Amino acid sequence: MVRFYSQAREMFDGEYKSLKAIVAAGIVKAPTPLLVVDNPAGGAVLVMEYLDMHSLNRHSGTLGSQLAKLHLLNVEVGKKCQANESYVGQTSEEDNPTYVSQYGFPVSTCCGYLAQDNSWCDDWVEFYTKKLQLQLSWIEKEASRINLPEM
Repeated sequence: MVRFYSQAREMFDGEYKSLKAIVAAGIVKAPTPLLVVDNPAGGAVLVMEYLDMHSLNRHSGTLGSQLAKLHLLNVEVGKKCQANESYVGQTSEEDNPTYVSQYGFPVSTCCGYLAQDNSWCDDWVEFYTKKLQLQLSWIEKEASRINLPEM
């Protein structure tokens, strides 16, 4: 486990930004991240709001619907921005949220302790191919390290 301490800060910084984005969307209840601090013994710690997660399985249908809505949020923002382009007069920031036309995220996030490349791409296939290629390369490297046969 010691070998992953150096990656803890990157992992928790990405988790912090991701949770901030989810909470800001206001669709899915998620713990509000408070801060990331370095652990003097090594690694880092993510401090966030406590949520009681007991009986969460009773709300799985609602959660699924909320996650779908969260993933479609940018599409709705795009439609709203397009409609506001023909509007004459002032609009507030709330009326005109930021539309993101590319696939990516401003910071690196992690799948477990494996850092994910979130560089902006115009094409979703390219974006997800890079993510999968990174994971496959890691698997191949680990397989050769422990002398597993190639896939």
